Amino acid sequence: MARNEQLIRQHKLLQLLEFSRFGRTLEELRGDLVADLGLSALHERTVRRDIEALQAAERMKELLEDP
Repeated sequence: MARNEQLIRQHKLLQLLEFSRFGRTLEELRGDLVADLGLSALHERTVRRDIEALQAAERMKELLEDP
């Protein structure tokens, strides 16, 4: 796995969700990531972990901004 693969996946996830009006299922996100990034395979658990990491980053950002 490339050192920056996780960051690239998470960035692509943000892009996919940004342009999705009504959200996406985990399976849809996984399929789009595989197609868009040219991956041979990607497990749904990996996508779930990436989403959880993005959610945790948002919570951390909110904590740091709270006076």
